[in-house]
Amino acid sequence: MAGVIKPLYINGTEYDAEGERRGLGGLVAQSSAGVARTGALGPAPAVSLSGSNVQVGPFNCAIGSTKGVYLTGVDSVTSAGTLGVADATNGRLDRVVLEVLDPDNGSGGTTRLGRLRIITGTPAALPGLPALPPLALHVASVQVPKSGAGSPVVTVDAPLTAAAGAPIPVRSQAERDAVAAVDGTIVQRLDRQGTLQHAVVTMASGTPTTRWFEPGGVLGYKQMVANSNLGSSNLYVELPAFNLSFETVGGRAASVEFSGVMSGNAGAKYGFIVTVDGTPVRRSQVDLTATALETAFNFTGRTGALGAGTHNLQVLGAHLAGPGGYTIYGPGVYGQTYVAVRDDGVA
Repeated sequence: MAGVIKPLYINGTEYDAEGERRGLGGLVAQSSAGVARTGALGPAPAVSLSGSNVQVGPFNCAIGSTKGVYLTGVDSVTSAGTLGVADATNGRLDRVVLEVLDPDNGSGGTTRLGRLRIITGTPAALPGLPALPPLALHVASVQVPKSGAGSPVVTVDAPLTAAAGAPIPVRSQAERDAVAAVDGTIVQRLDRQGTLQHAVVTMASGTPTTRWFEPGGVLGYKQMVANSNLGSSNLYVELPAFNLSFETVGGRAASVEFSGVMSGNAGAKYGFIVTVDGTPVRRSQVDLTATALETAFNFTGRTGALGAGTHNLQVLGAHLAGPGGYTIYGPGVYGQTYVAVRDDGVA
């Protein structure tokens, strides 16, 4: 089949299965142009063991192919089969799959259906998963220890997908980075309390580069690990404890925050400068009114539009007036001193 996909639905028009699958494919997230992303739709499947029998609970999914998307799933708790006998020497990893059999799309044979099954792995000192068949969704992994070394353990790690244009759920940065992103793709980081991250895709010499950002999200954070006792100086000096590198996508500003607790001598005045890529973002002063009294401070600032790539934040400090010497506190009863950088929208 080539050319314009037959519109769904026109009276008096005949449709074959491939044509309908291609038409429906535009309703789900894509893994490449015209190919749906394979994954569970909605909640991930529930998978459990009853003895050695693998039980898979209800769920829906999309299985993508170059001949359109298969929308399928499990409508009630169903057995995927029974685990094989454990090896005497080594453990293994088994794979639970939901597989589509379609002879018109490369599955072979004559059977046309969907089925759950267990693909038994090869015992080894460091076992890996067996190959995933075509037209199949990986549902779960089962770690089968060697004989006498314990019970099998199920890990539900089915990839997740979504309707076209909706955030794609991912469980880790590795899963996010594996998403076939286009400019504007949104993922939902389940490992970050559901935070939404947006893709910006740029082309350089014909090669796409994908960068991700969280609107308002933390780009970098660094805290002191111990108290820092500093001498008196009328010159601004770098405070290396707060050196921080962070990445941004192009055209977005960043907000910076320098917050913490310090103490020194009554009447002393101290200045701080926060810079990004050598450009001052915020200049502030702390005036101490009592000796050895812990004094909190919090300074914020905002950059202009930053280019895509890595940027560097530095904090400079100086004793400006009065008795010298001061302490900036690390973790402890007085609080925590830190520097943070956050995405702050389009400049």
